[in-house]
Amino acid sequence: MRLLLLLFCLYTPFCFGQTKEAPSTNPKIQWAATYLHNGTVNPGFQLNGTWIFKENIKDKKKAGLINRQQKRQFALEGRLGFYWDPLSHISLFNQYLFSYRWVFEKEGSPEKTWTLAAGIGPGYQRNFYEETYEVDANNQVKKLKSASRGFVSSTLDVHFIRARKNKRFSAWILGFNNTFLYHYNATIAPINNFYFGFRFNFKPKT
Repeated sequence: MRLLLLLFCLYTPFCFGQTKEAPSTNPKIQWAATYLHNGTVNPGFQLNGTWIFKENIKDKKKAGLINRQQKRQFALEGRLGFYWDPLSHISLFNQYLFSYRWVFEKEGSPEKTWTLAAGIGPGYQRNFYEETYEVDANNQVKKLKSASRGFVSSTLDVHFIRARKNKRFSAWILGFNNTFLYHYNATIAPINNFYFGFRFNFKPKT
């Protein structure tokens, strides 16, 4: 199964035609920080690293002149974060996503773009519980000092990016993901999260 997933990730980008080489307003490696939450509770935070490994560019012409470009990108994303359930536990997680991105330039302003991205991939989550009890050999109930449990997960993700070129905070991001935890009390537990944050540049141009 892992081999098939790897072959799929390697082979898919070559099934969508040829790539036209052209300067891109999007850096090939992007970093972002986002606030994560589930409804009005379960606040959290995550860091994102995105590597754009393939980009298809198509010129859009009007009256014989090129006035904007359409871009299609293939990317790998890594995420590391946490969220807090005030009544139950604190969760640490990481996720690895293969995503496809549609990039649209604003007509007359090529430095400003909208991006719609959809991704899927595996991950791992570990829950640390605040209050956990066990029954010992003498049938006495005792409180554990610390308890945790790990889960393999998979994530479906959709997010929007509004980008500006050559800014310290080069874009804002709004997204939604649906994560499934496997073997959670002998079943599969879905977790829905919204997130909002910013993509940033370490060395913006002036």
